[in-house]
Amino acid sequence: MAIVFIGFQQSGKTTLGRYLANKTQQSFIDLDEHIVNHSPYHSIQEAYLKLGEEQFREHEHQSLRYAQQHDLAIIATGGGSITTHKNQKLIKEIGGVIYLKWSFDQLQNKIVKPAYLKTPSLETCFNERVPLYEDLAETTLHLDNHSSIVSVASLILNHHLQHIISPND
Repeated sequence: MAIVFIGFQQSGKTTLGRYLANKTQQSFIDLDEHIVNHSPYHSIQEAYLKLGEEQFREHEHQSLRYAQQHDLAIIATGGGSITTHKNQKLIKEIGGVIYLKWSFDQLQNKIVKPAYLKTPSLETCFNERVPLYEDLAETTLHLDNHSSIVSVASLILNHHLQHIISPND
């Protein structure tokens, strides 16, 4: 079964996913990277700006369908991938969904508002998405008090990934 990380931008989905994939010797799929690598765009921001919200979410859906083909992958979604019903459904089908939850106060120190997020405000966007993340998640990890990726990874390895860790670890 795949593990799918969801959460707001800068919540650590890619960093944690890469770290855990390396630790468990599993495939790692970052949806934003997949979109960029399979398009003429040089960044996820450029893809979003050029495609517009609706078309961008369709590219995101196609990347999720690609990820669905990898049973034991660790997948980092984009922060907004949960905003469409068809993506929500597909995320649930792919595997165990883990929400990396931070308070807005903690995240806003790490986020530089992307130019392509004109409106609503970053905090409004955050507040609109939190219920979607919470509804979709099988597991929610509250991360405000975790100081390192290693502590979060240990928590996940000990409680969520036993089924994909090789017996030699």
